[in-house]
Amino acid sequence: MNPERRAMFVVLGVSLTLPFALPAQAYLDPSTGTMILQVVLGGIAGLIITAKLYWSRVKQFLGLSSGDDTSDKNVKSDDASQNEPGTYS
Repeated sequence: MNPERRAMFVVLGVSLTLPFALPAQAYLDPSTGTMILQVVLGGIAGLIITAKLYWSRVKQFLGLSSGDDTSDKNVKSDDASQNEPGTYS
């Protein structure tokens, strides 16, 4: 079964079962809300970091960037690894 068809069955199954769900008599303490908030904020932070890592590729794909941009402009050309052995800068 291909992934699209499987996802369709999951969505269809959930949408047909939810209207018949009985109300739960459950207690949610304050730590549960904090845990849910932490998961949501962690997901948002993960999305932001992922977007930041791939932003230059997205700009190139959309044609907003020329492709010869370097995101690391703080690199010195006279790096110590380029010096001859035994010399220090």
